[in-house]
Amino acid sequence: MTDFTSAASFAPERPATFVRPMLILATHGHYEPAQQLYARAMNEDTVADDLKLYLSLWILELGERTQSGADARASEFIGSFAGEGWMSQLAAHHRGEISYAQLLESAENRGHEAEAHYYEAMGMGAKATLAQRRALLEKVIETGMVSFYEFEMAQQYLDWQELPTSARLPLTEEQTSMAN
Repeated sequence: MTDFTSAASFAPERPATFVRPMLILATHGHYEPAQQLYARAMNEDTVADDLKLYLSLWILELGERTQSGADARASEFIGSFAGEGWMSQLAAHHRGEISYAQLLESAENRGHEAEAHYYEAMGMGAKATLAQRRALLEKVIETGMVSFYEFEMAQQYLDWQELPTSARLPLTEEQTSMAN
């Protein structure tokens, strides 16, 4: 995290500064460092609200999956998110104001469809079976949106055949250097 902190000082306005490390930490079930990264991103004025929404969705899902609890700041951010278009639909879906079917209906392209499937799979909570989540994650892959972070995360979970509920294997040097 020391390397990340240094890197973030030099380029806090670049989305990749926060997204790539968060993606690795979240998919691998590393809640505490992900929460530190999340807090740093939320304190940066240069980080766009749309990106903060995605990061908030990821940290809430990770907290639930690892039984670390809900991050109050993330819940508050999503609860008051007043973005426009697709982003407002994602926030409304998370808040339970619109259904998965309504979110999917509002999707304007395959990228939106990929996100709808992914966030529905991740938002199912403990009541969902792995098979239910897997079916939705496979739909993310079927969209072919390989450049989307949700595609990458879905692919990782499908390859592992699980969603880690605790820190999965220590991060390798290669993963750590990619995150920074």
